[in-house]
Amino acid sequence: RKNVNGNPHNLQRLPNGHPLIARRGQVVEVDRNGKEVFNLKDVNQLTNQFGQLTGAYKTRKGQYICMTQNGRCFHLDAAGKQLKFFDTNRGNAWMDLLPNGRILLSQNGGNMISEYDTDGKLHLQLDVPNVSMATGLPNGNFLVCCNQGGRVIEMNRKGVVVWEYRS
Repeated sequence: RKNVNGNPHNLQRLPNGHPLIARRGQVVEVDRNGKEVFNLKDVNQLTNQFGQLTGAYKTRKGQYICMTQNGRCFHLDAAGKQLKFFDTNRGNAWMDLLPNGRILLSQNGGNMISEYDTDGKLHLQLDVPNVSMATGLPNGNFLVCCNQGGRVIEMNRKGVVVWEYRS
């Protein structure tokens, strides 16, 4: 057991079974015993200027995609050096890294989900009332939580709801 310094904002299970944890100004990978095996500490320089992290993912190539609360998305190499960035104009957005390598953003309390490539090119936008978070599914659809009405929906890439749950 190990205490986390700050609230975790995002979690990714890596292929080796380790969790990658993003929190305020740090991205850390820990092993099954809770021992840090990687700590991306230099992300503090980015977050000091652009707000705390709302998410981070490790790509299949070992690089990192990080999102700040002010809507800036950073692409970092395996050592944490900034390769590129783009602005999404989506403050307080939550992110998911899709199997195709693109980035899915959902603006908490907003009304849309957006899919970007790592160069910042917008590929898809779908209207989703009161979205809180979304994740990509293996079939290419999206699983979306909505703040109002206790809704969870699955929608396809054309925005058609193919499944719905209401609590």
